Amino acid sequence: MGAIRSATGATWLAILVLLATVAGANARAGEQLRPGSEQQALPELEREALLQCVADERESRELLERHQREAEAVAASGRELDAQRRDLAALRASIDLRDGASVDRYNARAAAIDARVQRHNAGLASLAASRRAQQAVAQRYNSRCGGRHFQPNALRPKPGR
Repeated sequence: MGAIRSATGATWLAILVLLATVAGANARAGEQLRPGSEQQALPELEREALLQCVADERESRELLERHQREAEAVAASGRELDAQRRDLAALRASIDLRDGASVDRYNARAAAIDARVQRHNAGLASLAASRRAQQAVAQRYNSRCGGRHFQPNALRPKPGR
């Protein structure tokens, strides 16, 4: 299924995914739970808790998409760095170490690559941080929402509102 770009479409998609996930879990849980078993059914999700679960799922998905974009950018940066390092190695092999201008050009190129390596390393750190953020939201979702069930009309507004 392709990505839905509109906010309303994304909201309904998240709700449908959550409904399908919870419905499947409920069906499996119903098969596994037997009277007298040690497993306990978790309390049903109320409307506000269900809305928070939907928000957590949406945030997790957005963070995962951001992480994927950052990972692609870091990978592209790494490939460019590899190419620049090969060019620098070829330049080093071709310079005359007695020629000061040639050595200066090499040193300037090496300094530019070093600066790029620093930016690349910062991107790697950012990538790790974005992954940790997504994992934290996923863990929050799993602890609050995992294995929980709800009534299908739980997201409908209460009568009289």
